[in-house]
Amino acid sequence: MTMAATVRQQPKWIVTLLLLFLLPHHPPVTAFLGSTTTPHSALTEFSLADQVLQLRLDLGWTNNDPYTRTALPRLALQGPTLQLRPAAAAAPLPWLPAAHDPLYQTASTGPQTCQILHPASYVGWNGLERVPLERGCWEMIWVEGSFSGRLVCAFELPIPIHRNGVTFDAGPLHVTFHLYSPESWAAAQRFKELTQQKSAHLLREKEEELFKMQRASHWLAKAVHYQRAFAAFDKLLVLPVVSHIPNPDEVVELNNGLLLVKQGKVWKKTNALLGPSSRTLGTAVVHSVGSDNGEEEEDFDIRRHKRLLGRP
Repeated sequence: MTMAATVRQQPKWIVTLLLLFLLPHHPPVTAFLGSTTTPHSALTEFSLADQVLQLRLDLGWTNNDPYTRTALPRLALQGPTLQLRPAAAAAPLPWLPAAHDPLYQTASTGPQTCQILHPASYVGWNGLERVPLERGCWEMIWVEGSFSGRLVCAFELPIPIHRNGVTFDAGPLHVTFHLYSPESWAAAQRFKELTQQKSAHLLREKEEELFKMQRASHWLAKAVHYQRAFAAFDKLLVLPVVSHIPNPDEVVELNNGLLLVKQGKVWKKTNALLGPSSRTLGTAVVHSVGSDNGEEEEDFDIRRHKRLLGRP
């Protein structure tokens, strides 16, 4: 029995729902419909051209539990050191999440060249082993209405890596960091502070009402205090999550004024039924930042304290 015959045998409402769900998520259909994403003004206001990033990659684990992390096989890479060039990257390119998606192309800088100044390396049985990363490219993604944008770097790993019980197959490898402009950083910090204050207030209100319920002698008073405690807890559950908004010591200032979150994610593209998906491979940490003249820049937190002290 053919697929067309199978679809015709299904109720019409099921076929209609499937088409309404699948078609808008299919890139060719999205491009045909002309749907686009509104870019953030920071996408054109700030440039990452000639920015130098020295990274450290910690691969082989996929969670933030420090106890589980130490028990899993890991591969720690020193490097690579990258320079984000403004020139358009030459084809063929590794897949990029926005540049190759018609829905998000307008919210991306497009694929730019990522030059590897120093390759990644690790210490193996034969001494210092270098990890070749080829066809480097990058893009900055920033959608209107978002506090942060994303810096995505993509590479091609030409050979598999085997060490310490960790195996990485040859193929594309991606690294993502979040970015903030000075204005969006201030807005995100205010939003985080207000949300945390409201959360603390509701938690305190819940505890007070539960304490009053325990001290009350009449069953009706107990029911009233219990209802108030439950209402406070219900409001607490619907508060927005702000744990992903970093603290000041978790970002570094770039030479263009943007703030880069020090810890990012290493991931790999996988193919799913409804389009591209991803699998987390580990974390990437920004060890230092610099500019095209090779001078290393200081940490954002150190800069901030120097400005407060009036030092250059």
